[in-house]
Amino acid sequence: MQFVDFDSDGRLDLALTNNDPDGGGHPLLRNTAVSRGRGFLIDVVDARGRRTLAGSEIRVFEPGTRRLLAATLVDGGSGYCSQNAMPAHVGIPSVWIKNVDVEVVAIVGGQRRIVSVQLVKFEEHKRTPLRIQAT
Repeated sequence: MQFVDFDSDGRLDLALTNNDPDGGGHPLLRNTAVSRGRGFLIDVVDARGRRTLAGSEIRVFEPGTRRLLAATLVDGGSGYCSQNAMPAHVGIPSVWIKNVDVEVVAIVGGQRRIVSVQLVKFEEHKRTPLRIQAT
């Protein structure tokens, strides 16, 4: 099972799969609930634009502060007989309507790298991910 926004509507859906050799199918359960929070997408890539930085930490802050609104990890592949969705989906409180600051902590060449992007208009990244290059 994996949560994934397969219809790009900003809500996480559910993909189910199994190892049935007779064809157990791959049901996709679409989330039609009214959104209560605000979700957006972040794509963390290396210097060549590849998604090779599994384990990178993503933190979302109130602008100009260290007040944490959300956090997640870049997943490198989880679940039995399934693959995680990339880019990372980040949910923030529904009452938050302002811009956000985004910080990514990645291990690049054996070194801890921190990349920050200020005043992100998260509403612009519900379907098109914010692309952060950690070099």
